[in-house]
Amino acid sequence: MISALVSCEGIVLRNLRHGETSRIATLLTPELGKIGVMAKGARDPKSPFGASLEFLSHGSFVVYHHPGRDLHFLRSGALEREFRGLFRDSDRFILGSAFAEFLERVLQGEEPACELFDFALQGLQVLETAPRPALPELFRGMQLRVASILGYAPRLEQCLRCGCAVGEAESAAARGAWTFLPSDGGVLCPECGAREPVDAGPRLSFRALRRLRAMALGRSNGATPGHAAAVVRERPSAPDPAWIALLDGLVEDFLRYHLDSYRGLRALGALSGGGSGASG
Repeated sequence: MISALVSCEGIVLRNLRHGETSRIATLLTPELGKIGVMAKGARDPKSPFGASLEFLSHGSFVVYHHPGRDLHFLRSGALEREFRGLFRDSDRFILGSAFAEFLERVLQGEEPACELFDFALQGLQVLETAPRPALPELFRGMQLRVASILGYAPRLEQCLRCGCAVGEAESAAARGAWTFLPSDGGVLCPECGAREPVDAGPRLSFRALRRLRAMALGRSNGATPGHAAAVVRERPSAPDPAWIALLDGLVEDFLRYHLDSYRGLRALGALSGGGSGASG
């Protein structure tokens, strides 16, 4: 097949040196999805790529796209935005790196990814500017939202067994502890959960369940539905360590069951403090 010139935006998910002067990068684009590109002479001071291929940057590119190939050639690139705040704080940088690693792992092949691209841009902006205590919960919420965009949303609207709707749970009993089943990707109401083994899955308070549902759907705190800012807590100055630990384990287990390409994130191994510390 003959290659075609394609103009597109892109987020740099990975950036490697190649040879004496070139770079190989992985881009997330709206039109082409995840693509690998070769930028010949990119490390030359007079290259036509400038800083567009820097890690976690947002750029505009012209690609010689050849369908069916794993690697395409770049004609030019222009920097649109740098997320400098991610590089001034070690935890922000680690989470930004983990987000890029996550996107690269879970995206398969070249498929249009307009919604995911927009969300990724929002996500990097929020990781750059959100209150620091909110970052662990924010990152896990972003993972859930990406899974939902890809069609793997956890089923948090109703009980998997009896169909009791979360939004209609009015009785004190229905507002008790719900059980999340990672393998089934959904929840059991307190009554159905009581029939399961103790180790069937983590127990969630009704408030925690509604919080988890809002994170997966991208609806909370008055933010636009689907916007990355929707996963930030209303009071991030005092995160609950127990909730963050529960959320870490729950999201990790869910993703490992339902995304074949997910085996944890190496970048999170360097994260300081208590949340989002899983690696694999």
